[in-house]
Amino acid sequence: MVTRLVGVTSCALVALTVMLTGCGLVENYGPVELSKAGNSLAVAVCDAQPIDFIEVLQLAPGADRIDGWELLWSGDGPRATNAGDQLLANGDLQGFTSTFFNNVFEPSVGYQYQVTIEFEDGAMYGPVFTAPASGLSDGNWVTSTGRIARTPCR
Repeated sequence: MVTRLVGVTSCALVALTVMLTGCGLVENYGPVELSKAGNSLAVAVCDAQPIDFIEVLQLAPGADRIDGWELLWSGDGPRATNAGDQLLANGDLQGFTSTFFNNVFEPSVGYQYQVTIEFEDGAMYGPVFTAPASGLSDGNWVTSTGRIARTPCR
């Protein structure tokens, strides 16, 4: 229950920040891609600039789209990144000043993932990814548009 509240609270804070500051959260697009790395979710960052905040949520098939999201992990920066850097949600998010990790990652068909990422320059993205028919798999990177590639950020 705490996990769900943290995720909902974070989403509400992001929405409130966007409304108050006038900056735009770009949904369904973002300079990130997803893959599976063992039992962890991997996020490739395709932009070379410091991350101020990142949060990854998971939605099970059939779950309520408003309050069914579960927080997988989050991190507060700043954390420097190079294009193509891969962040593994395995509890060891090096370079972030504070992190939260929840070991409920499910790479199965129909699951959705939202990556909210804010860069140091104020750009904020919130793309939603859907696991492909084969599920998320090691070595296959999925974009928010559904394209699958063997190499991230290309």
